[in-house]
Parts: sequence; structure tokens; C-alpha cells
Amino acid sequence: MFRAIDPSLGWEPQQRWLEARYTLALDYASRGDKQRARETLGALLDVGRDGDPDLPLVKRANAEYSKLQ
Repeated sequence: MFRAIDPSLGWEPQQRWLEARYTLALDYASRGDKQRARETLGALLDVGRDGDPDLPLVKRANAEYSKLQ
């Protein structure tokens, strides 16, 4: 699980925020803005760095980040 972004939000709103960051990074990459895509994915992965590496969103984010290197 990801460490809490803001404990007052609970898990469900944070999940949407995390998924939105992933989608935003894909949008940046599709428009050729690899730097912003990397920054956005980096922020997402930083939030999840202490979490479960087998979560599907983490796996997808890591794969995309690797492609942008």
C-alpha cells in the first residue's frame, strides 16, 4: 500500500489522485513532454516507495518511468 499523502483524506480519494498522476504522466509523454512525464511519475513513485511493489499501478508507473529514461 502507498504511504498516506494526507491521513485526513483516507485511502479512496488518494487512490484517485495516484491514478490521475499516472494518467497525467501518460498524457505528457504522448505529447512529447518527457521531462514533465518523468517528474509526474517520479512524484507518484516517491509516494509509493515504501509500499507494495507488486501493486498494478506501481508496476505500470515503474514501466513507464523506465521507458522515459
